[in-house]
Amino acid sequence: MCGIAGYVGEKEIFQSQLLREQANSLRHRGPDSEGFYTNDSVGLAFCRLSIIDVESGSQPCFSEDGDIVSIFNGEIYNFIELRSHLVTKGHKINSIGDSEIIPHLYEEYGIDFLNQLEGMFAIALWDKRKETLYLVRDRFGEKPLWFEVFGENILFASEVKALLQYKHARKLDYQGIFSNLMFGYSGVKQSCIEGIRMVPPSSFLSFHKGVVELREYWSPKSVDLGFKDINQATDYLEDLLIESIRGRLISERPLGIFLSGGIDSSIIAALTAKLLDEPVKTFSLGFEEKEFDESNRAARTARLLGAEHHQTELKMEANWVIAELPKILDYPFSDSSFMPTYFLSKFAAEKVTVALSGDGGDEGFGGYDRYRLNRYLHLLTRDRLSFSKLDELMVSQRRASKLVRSMEFSDAIRRYVSLTELISARLMRRMLKDDFVNEYEPLFYTQYELRDELKNLSILESMQRHDLRNYLPGDLMFKVDYASMAHGLEVRTPFLSHKVVEFGLSLSDSFKIGARQNKLILRNLAGRYYDQDLLKLRKKGFAIPKAKWLREELNSQISNLLLDSGSFIQTFCKREFIQLLIDDHKKGAEREEIIWPLLILELWHQEWTKTG
Repeated sequence: MCGIAGYVGEKEIFQSQLLREQANSLRHRGPDSEGFYTNDSVGLAFCRLSIIDVESGSQPCFSEDGDIVSIFNGEIYNFIELRSHLVTKGHKINSIGDSEIIPHLYEEYGIDFLNQLEGMFAIALWDKRKETLYLVRDRFGEKPLWFEVFGENILFASEVKALLQYKHARKLDYQGIFSNLMFGYSGVKQSCIEGIRMVPPSSFLSFHKGVVELREYWSPKSVDLGFKDINQATDYLEDLLIESIRGRLISERPLGIFLSGGIDSSIIAALTAKLLDEPVKTFSLGFEEKEFDESNRAARTARLLGAEHHQTELKMEANWVIAELPKILDYPFSDSSFMPTYFLSKFAAEKVTVALSGDGGDEGFGGYDRYRLNRYLHLLTRDRLSFSKLDELMVSQRRASKLVRSMEFSDAIRRYVSLTELISARLMRRMLKDDFVNEYEPLFYTQYELRDELKNLSILESMQRHDLRNYLPGDLMFKVDYASMAHGLEVRTPFLSHKVVEFGLSLSDSFKIGARQNKLILRNLAGRYYDQDLLKLRKKGFAIPKAKWLREELNSQISNLLLDSGSFIQTFCKREFIQLLIDDHKKGAEREEIIWPLLILELWHQEWTKTG
């Protein structure tokens, strides 16, 4: 796991110290060593966190003739077989790790080599002969890769802060800003700064003499596997996950598991314990607020596995959000579970360098309540259900109201997108000043254009694919990468083997969602290792008491930040509406899902827009 950065373009505009400044800004991602490559108008920088081939796995890496140069962040889990194959083809590979195979694979197969990789990665590859830069991102966006194009030049980096080391005039992108407010993260099409965006998952960018081309190299396939019995399908899934975990256990540094006590991480822990000859190390985070705490559940799971369990309690002052969070997040990100993930990563990094997580299980196997609830929208129209009937279906009054509001969309997936909003389009229209509404309202959803491939699928599979394309890389993987790499910790996700995901998409909906339960096949698998009492416990989520903080400890600060005439928020929001939100929340109304993204955006703007 590492940090990468670089540029290609007019050599007159890039100063010699730029690569060094980019590398310094990414030092937390790779504290062990660094490497550089420069050649005329090309510069590549690399910061290394040593995990595999600790002694000799340095980068950049080169082809035999030196014309192909690559740097990459991540892990290639099938590198051993790929390396052996290249050696039989006559390639001379000096190291025993995964990084050196990349230029040789490209030399052998061209850019089509990407389909052979099983792993998480962000790759920058310079082909000197073709004068072409390739930027590549893994299938599910586990590793971030930002880029910025201006004129005949391109900058790229693992984090935005490394792009900002090059100083030039930049403008804010209000379409990206409003999308970010609505969903809490940014999609793959644009960002909050004009010209800066991410390489989309499962895609590569080519840059040749100022010409940019983006192409997708993979999309998940779903086929009828013929399973009629859930136990037979569970056997197959168990084998797939064991294969995935086995590849992700390759490490020369200590390894552990994030254990929440939920079904997904408990499955990963149980299967990992089967593969190891020693007790697996597990890590969990407790909360002082009991409504958020699942530490007893995680500890019980660890005892059943005979794990070496490590647990700590999150003790965090509310003011940390104001004083420290903006320094870490160089991009506005409103998923408040970032903070517990950050502190869990910090705790785990004291004992291990690699951690497995259960991320990806919900997207692959229908784990979100919103998948089940969106199906109920059909019942709303067909049977004219009342709120009391929705209560019987385990839907809260607040969520029921959101379901009803989403009915303005006739398309099921458009409805689903509206269910994932933090701030609805209706509220955005009330909150924004009129000139901003007139200009940007038609663009609210353009970050999340629905793909033609979703139209002929079941509602469930369409929702899964939408999240795999948007929510998973934009929110979950961004959160895990930034939170863990801030402490030099590599997190690996066995559920995001492309074989596992394709299997999940191929399953019958009846193996994933029932009337009152989600991810049925994962529950079936977990039942082979844990008792039913543990599986019946409802997941609380990785939450923080933000409603309380905004109502009490942070109330005066958010008023000062959001209502000040010089604040960024006041340039496009109606002051009286923001005042009403803050007042209502203080009186007990639930307005935290609206106030929180506004606060995060304001803090980001103050911290980062003065740079670059």
